[in-house]
Amino acid sequence: MSIAHEIRNPLGAVRSAVQEIGREPQISAGGLELIDVVMSESDRLDRIVGDFLTFARPRPPQMEAVRLRNLVAEAQELVARSVPDDRRVAMINDVPQNIRLVADPEQLRQALLNLGLNAAAAITDSGKVSVGARATTLAEFTAGVSPERRPAVAGGKPDQEGLIVEVRDDGSGMDEDTLHKAVEPFFTTRPGGTGLG
Repeated sequence: MSIAHEIRNPLGAVRSAVQEIGREPQISAGGLELIDVVMSESDRLDRIVGDFLTFARPRPPQMEAVRLRNLVAEAQELVARSVPDDRRVAMINDVPQNIRLVADPEQLRQALLNLGLNAAAAITDSGKVSVGARATTLAEFTAGVSPERRPAVAGGKPDQEGLIVEVRDDGSGMDEDTLHKAVEPFFTTRPGGTGLG
């Protein structure tokens, strides 16, 4: 992944130089606005590189017992902070308090955050993003799903128990074409999105 470092090193130098220019006392208001644009776009570029690195070289999961409701609350708090002031998006945590599972808390929190951000972005004016969870079996989970869309579960037995976590929003939903492409890497419908969330 040396290409990522080849991008990040000069990006860091650009950010430092722009920050230094911003400290000049004679800089105009227009100049400060342009500096904000450069800083914002360099942050975006750094996030894209970070997303690519995570996709290309995911770290091994660090499994531990976690309380799902707490992770959902943490992710929803981050999502709520990202919602622009002109929109009203309520975060609803419907996960039962007693649900505990063995998972990598960092990776699960990131997945919940990505889903929450996408759900919040789908709401144009006001609405809610809710997260719920319920127990299931592999047979129930895959019932009615076409074979090509079923998840690959190594050694899964029909009575194997699992958990369904649902993230719902009041947005307009996805058309059939978008639904089929939604899990493809680099596919996005969001301006400035990377398709790696």
